[in-house]
Amino acid sequence: MTNGLMTGEQKVSVVLVCFICDAPARAFVKNIKSHTGYSACEKCNLTGRHYENRVIFTGTGGEVERSDASFRRQEVEEHHRGDSTITPSN
Repeated sequence: MTNGLMTGEQKVSVVLVCFICDAPARAFVKNIKSHTGYSACEKCNLTGRHYENRVIFTGTGGEVERSDASFRRQEVEEHHRGDSTITPSN
């Protein structure tokens, strides 16, 4: 994106607007726990629990919501698998 894309002799500018992904692909792109993990909720900091061979989330809506800033700071280590290549650097 910084240098554009060369196609033959022509340089083409690239602007990334969004990603459209299913849950497993979104977890891969963001480098977070998969949708079946205990700390996988992308909306809040709720931790799931194991119930009948699956992970369930039994929140009541009072959980702390994730923000862009808290995601970048990786405030909940259990949610992240490492740095994401799409997170802008400061």
